[in-house]
Amino acid sequence: KIIPDSIECEDEVNVCIDENYQLNVKFNPIESLTDLIYSSNNEDVVRVDENGLITGLSEGQTYVVIKTKLYPNIRIRVLVNVTKAKVESIESIDSLNLKYNETKQLTWNVIPSGAEQKVIFESSDPSVCDVDENGLLSAYKYGSAIIKIISSVDEKIFKEINVSVDGDKASEIVIDEDVINLELGDEYELKYSVYPLSAYQGLDILCENLDAIEINDNTIIAKKTGTYELSLNTIDETNLSKNIIINVSGPEEPIFVFN
Repeated sequence: KIIPDSIECEDEVNVCIDENYQLNVKFNPIESLTDLIYSSNNEDVVRVDENGLITGLSEGQTYVVIKTKLYPNIRIRVLVNVTKAKVESIESIDSLNLKYNETKQLTWNVIPSGAEQKVIFESSDPSVCDVDENGLLSAYKYGSAIIKIISSVDEKIFKEINVSVDGDKASEIVIDEDVINLELGDEYELKYSVYPLSAYQGLDILCENLDAIEINDNTIIAKKTGTYELSLNTIDETNLSKNIIINVSGPEEPIFVFN
């Protein structure tokens, strides 16, 4: 049996995470053959099997040591650089239907698996359906929104999901008072219910005289004396409406008489 004088292999190898590469070892002289032992200096970065097949595990750099089994002093080492693969695409569902107040966790895959897996989420209309940094969807009101999953390293690579939000249709708006008497400067919280209660509870509150009645969410502020009409309207496709009369009283404006 011919004893090898040396062994040869690539000086440096570049692989991506989850990518395999077969080391090509040559004996000198060529006719000398013997069993080899492969080992990785950092098995968190690179794994190597008994046949010299290396696998990138995490981003980094380390050496793979190759030595002969019978003659351990005959050895070489190969520098292995492990990088993340280039993001090719993001896979997820195409569309989703949610009910009012429903939450849903998105799932997705960044292709290939060895590429940067971090993504960013965006909603075209957070008032309808919002998404947090972990991909949790929250449906708020009737309508539709596009949720976008974007690669954190390449904003040109993304996946769009069409989300529609609906629920039981509103059949009735019930208000506590249909005539409200206020003093100038008073604040009043409107109280109402939309039935069935499983329907979306939000309403559009409108007033033609915004200089007289200020609307902040469900609170109105009397800014000018007089009688005004509020319109409470469902946001879903039922288009229900309820009117409220607001009477605002206050001190009379002083009358100045000039002689």
